[in-house]
Amino acid sequence: MRSAALLLLALPLLAGDLGPLLAKLKDPATRVEAARSLIEHGTPALEELREAAAADPAMKEHVDAIVQEIGRREPHGLLFHAGVPRTRLTLAHVNGDGMKLSIGVTNRGTETVVLWPRFSLRLLDAEGREVKRSLRIGRWGRGRSSRWIEDVKYVELAPGAKWGLETPLSRYMHDEKWIEGWEVKEPGTYTIEVTYRFDRQSVKRTCDPEWDALDDPAKPWNRAVEMTHVFTAGMTVAAR
Repeated sequence: MRSAALLLLALPLLAGDLGPLLAKLKDPATRVEAARSLIEHGTPALEELREAAAADPAMKEHVDAIVQEIGRREPHGLLFHAGVPRTRLTLAHVNGDGMKLSIGVTNRGTETVVLWPRFSLRLLDAEGREVKRSLRIGRWGRGRSSRWIEDVKYVELAPGAKWGLETPLSRYMHDEKWIEGWEVKEPGTYTIEVTYRFDRQSVKRTCDPEWDALDDPAKPWNRAVEMTHVFTAGMTVAAR
């Protein structure tokens, strides 16, 4: 089953005319259904939603709740998603290179954004317990350059643009600090928790404070979106 985030990606990028849904939002009998549909339209619907609230103060409470939920799901107009192949997965697939986790993001906003290209992972079992990593080594060896952030391949996304990566769980190379891997030992249902986290000052504190370019506002590390956002993918694994 596709995750909710992947289902959202199937929706048109532009919200279009929301008039019929806004009319349903006014009716208590259809309000819940309309609110769900408006939330699924996401960031492209925000302008029309705000205009509706301004035109009809009675709508404000309902519209504000929808806008807040869209902001939670799509911070900065960004729709993150994670998923695994829609095929029968076995322990052999998951623990080798045969299964790839996909991680991606779509810019559903109206402005170009810069993203930090690192994501941390956790693997959780059906009870929500974290599965112990089978591999974890520092990605920087004996250390890193005091100007290492200029070697990072930042992601720049224009409105409507998408970006993503695919990776096996057995050897994950996209964490900021670690090279990690997981071995799934038992069949069952699992959740892969993905976190985008960028704290500009924390990253810059690891660099040479005398470096002239460190505080240059044009540099990508000074333009990248600062936030913490967690999203997930479900995975069912069979024994064989």
